[in-house]
Amino acid sequence: MRTLGLSIYYQILMSLRTKPALFFSVFFPIFLFILFGNLWGATDNSYVFFILTGILGMNVATEGIYAIGPVIKGYYSGEMIRYFKKLPLNILVHFSGLIVSRFLSLFVITICLFIISSLMFGHAFNVEQLLNISLGMLVGIFLFSFLGLVVAFTFMKSDQNSSQKGGLSNIIYYVVIFTSDAFYPVGQLNPLMQEICNWLPMNPILNIMRGNETNWVAISLWLSVSVLLFSFLFKKFQSTR
Repeated sequence: MRTLGLSIYYQILMSLRTKPALFFSVFFPIFLFILFGNLWGATDNSYVFFILTGILGMNVATEGIYAIGPVIKGYYSGEMIRYFKKLPLNILVHFSGLIVSRFLSLFVITICLFIISSLMFGHAFNVEQLLNISLGMLVGIFLFSFLGLVVAFTFMKSDQNSSQKGGLSNIIYYVVIFTSDAFYPVGQLNPLMQEICNWLPMNPILNIMRGNETNWVAISLWLSVSVLLFSFLFKKFQSTR
């Protein structure tokens, strides 16, 4: 446990020293919450909780698609695994530390948003909502991490295909965000749109956070397909090295 704790600690330190990552994972979500909360939350208090969970869902997708997935792929493409094998710790401890550190960062951001919500908008949160949000973030970080891994391992030669990899990551990310109920209930436009949104990966995660009825079948399918695709791409990557 001490080794895992140190791994989590150093992963958090590394993320704090990366200024772009610090801005988009901490300050940008707070800025969005204050902005949208003042625009619509002042007249509709229920929107405060809606936008808070939407921003956290966006952060979960950002961490999985842009952070955890590409980082783990970089360990393999840069032959860092050989280095990790010589360290006096299990490689799974290092990977677990990476994922847990991102989850803890998200949890701290959640607490900050709760405080801002209470001070600025008078919207108090309870333990049940915190537990629902924590469960949604935990499920989401695994789901989007594997999606990020699939994208990262799709392009083996990162130097030659970095623009393609980045383009695919951006397409997946923005489709996931803007076809979901993260910032606005898009699914209310028509019943067909609602059904489509509920089968895409973001809405089920948001529904967990909001304590709504959740499409666990969709979550299971997205997670299973992502894990299987990653396993296939990883084995293919190993065999071609």
